[in-house]
Amino acid sequence: MQVRVRLAPLAVALSLLVLDEKALALDQALLLSRRAGWIEAIDLESLATVSRIRVPAMTDSVAADPSGRRLFVAAPASAEKGCCALFALDLYTMQLSHLIEPAQRAVVTSERIFTQRGNVGIESFDSQSLSRLPTLKAPGVYRLQASPDGRLLVGTASWPEPSLDLIDALKGSRIANWRFSAASNLSGVWLGPRYLLLDVQSAYASLSFVNTDPLGLGRSLTVPLPAQTSECGQLPYDLVAAGGRIVIYPRFGLKERGSCSGSAGLLVVDPDTGATSAPFQTELHLRQLVAGSDGQSLYGLDVGSPAWQQVRIVRIDASSMQIIGSRSLDPDVWYLTMGSIPHEWNGKLDLVATKN
Repeated sequence: MQVRVRLAPLAVALSLLVLDEKALALDQALLLSRRAGWIEAIDLESLATVSRIRVPAMTDSVAADPSGRRLFVAAPASAEKGCCALFALDLYTMQLSHLIEPAQRAVVTSERIFTQRGNVGIESFDSQSLSRLPTLKAPGVYRLQASPDGRLLVGTASWPEPSLDLIDALKGSRIANWRFSAASNLSGVWLGPRYLLLDVQSAYASLSFVNTDPLGLGRSLTVPLPAQTSECGQLPYDLVAAGGRIVIYPRFGLKERGSCSGSAGLLVVDPDTGATSAPFQTELHLRQLVAGSDGQSLYGLDVGSPAWQQVRIVRIDASSMQIIGSRSLDPDVWYLTMGSIPHEWNGKLDLVATKN
């Protein structure tokens, strides 16, 4: 009996060691969630599905934990409720744990998970224990983006007026606010430690550096955005960073613009010199565009025209901006992000998430 008692702590320690080793065996992948109730992991080279998980119907979005341990899923809490609650999906147990309701999409760093329930601040959770942390005080309903080190949050808001807030994610305090009352569209992206803000107005757009040390708005570049066809109205623009350059594109497939069939293309900007390209790939109708970690490839969710009827993923070479791969998807509303899955999940297409 004494031998067994002494081996028990060792068995626990070994099981934890195996878990740690599993946590390191990750495959980077595209993560696609869809309203039909699936999350698919897509190979970055072939664009083939390498893993598939059944999740609640009407799932809105998915966000990846950098450790590869969990996914954070915005989905209805029950079939009778509209979207969304926020769930943590453990990739080793397939258990969905309810975090908060209502909730917007999650923003995940190595230490924190952030979401919002409305203009009542920013809800925060510990990324390891999932314990609730104090709500960050901030007045807007934001599109949130975390800095690469997870210490800062940038929130762009359109109501009550277009604005940008800079928030200390660890201290939970707002440290700067800038208002852009004439803007029709604000969006931005982190380029390493720098944040670049796109301010779209009626006649032009500017790309500005947001400095965090010292705090303030830096130099701005005037950007000649691709012309949009009039049948769409004015679509909002978004941007992504790849290979030290910025790619700007209009966002199709929004709920209020589902039947829009116009075009505009991708504009490449060098933020250091201000040089811009002619529009590329004007036939695309992108809802999202994400960059691979190596900066060599971009991956787009092309919603087609009319939206969500002929959906596909496109892989774009970030240097030439040419399409180097594509794959058709089922007609549905999809959401795209970059993330990681455990290596041993590769090839498993019948996984099922269950609510804890």
